[in-house]
Amino acid sequence: MARHEQRHPDRLGTDGDVPAPRAIVVFEDRADKSALRLLRPGFRHCFCLVGAGRTWTICDPLKTRIEIVPLFGPSEDELVRHYVGTGRSVLVGRIAATTAPSWNLRPMSCVETVKRVLRLHAPWVFTPAQLYRALLHPTRPGAGFAARPTGERRVSCPLDGGIL
Repeated sequence: MARHEQRHPDRLGTDGDVPAPRAIVVFEDRADKSALRLLRPGFRHCFCLVGAGRTWTICDPLKTRIEIVPLFGPSEDELVRHYVGTGRSVLVGRIAATTAPSWNLRPMSCVETVKRVLRLHAPWVFTPAQLYRALLHPTRPGAGFAARPTGERRVSCPLDGGIL
């Protein structure tokens, strides 16, 4: 492959020169007075980061838009420590190699967006807490997500000298 050609994400990591994409899934509480307060505290919103090494993309599905933000510099461990240090629940794993069926007609939500990014076919998963359990379920095909402990201290950001 020529140096100027880009690889399709499905082919990353096949010959060892580019790491396979990984995902960091973040679950958090939202101080919102909407219907979100009916959801389990700490699991009222979710978003994900996809990447490898020190190149990541944040995909945060919000109420009125989907935020897509490139992030260069922090490692996976630094990102996980940041989110855990701010009191969020974090799962880390690989993106599934297979794609979910395209006939899924479900309302768009933060959970549905994250499931599609992860290529997770889980038609009965609707809430962030259900998604958390589904990603940890040991019999799920392509399972491999692991929880990171909460309550770690904050670390300084290598990019801007601030706190991650």
